[in-house]
Amino acid sequence: MIQDPPSCHFDPGVLRCKGAETDACLTDAQIKAVRAIHAGPKVPGTSAQLEPGYEPGNEAGEGGENGWRYWIVGKSPGADGGAAMLLFGQAFFRDIVFADPTYDMLRFRLDADVTPIEAKVAPILNSYDPDLGAFQKHGGKLIHYHGWGDAAVPPRDSIVYYQSVQTKLGDTSTFYRLFMAPGMLHCGGGTGPDTLATLPAIVDWVENGKAPDTLLATKMASDAPNALVARTRPLCPYPQLARWDGKGDRTRAESFTCSAAARAH
Repeated sequence: MIQDPPSCHFDPGVLRCKGAETDACLTDAQIKAVRAIHAGPKVPGTSAQLEPGYEPGNEAGEGGENGWRYWIVGKSPGADGGAAMLLFGQAFFRDIVFADPTYDMLRFRLDADVTPIEAKVAPILNSYDPDLGAFQKHGGKLIHYHGWGDAAVPPRDSIVYYQSVQTKLGDTSTFYRLFMAPGMLHCGGGTGPDTLATLPAIVDWVENGKAPDTLLATKMASDAPNALVARTRPLCPYPQLARWDGKGDRTRAESFTCSAAARAH
């Protein structure tokens, strides 16, 4: 489990096949594809990020309908068996954007299609407005969390939004905090603790004025109703990181403390 994936500078080139292609190595084309997925798309002709990429660390792990196998590279339950991201994208562009039943995603071009698509659907669908001032003045409290292993919504998308709110309103710690969950896939699953105690935290914040300095995350031993707790871990308000105290049980949250640390993003 990688606590802070952007600090892990993994290059899939180390897995390049040295002979015949096998399931234990990557071809040059596969390496190029993985690098592109990790990097995310850029605005054509510039170095500006159009959308963050996906993080290293959960590409081949378990996850069912939450991981890379389902969303990015695997087989989904769709009619053509393609990855879920392809099926969602195909339906969105075909039915909503272009209203063209013959549209094929292979026709999509970053350099020609992004601007007109943004003009058409962004005012209706985009949710990137950083001005939460009215919510703040109303006394609202917001706990925002995202799994670092998410293969559907790029994890750093949440960081980009959180930082935009900070830029707009300044310190948001009195009403809005972001928690990044190591090893958690899309909404749950993965190698990391993925059951988050958000309800008691938000109740304590709203009713007692106690902002969450940590968010308890729990990993169960299995999906069985009577499963035992395998481990717990605190999630820290971004950009803090949970650090092991060097003495206690690494499977228990009480052995970790939050601390400000240099981040790679």
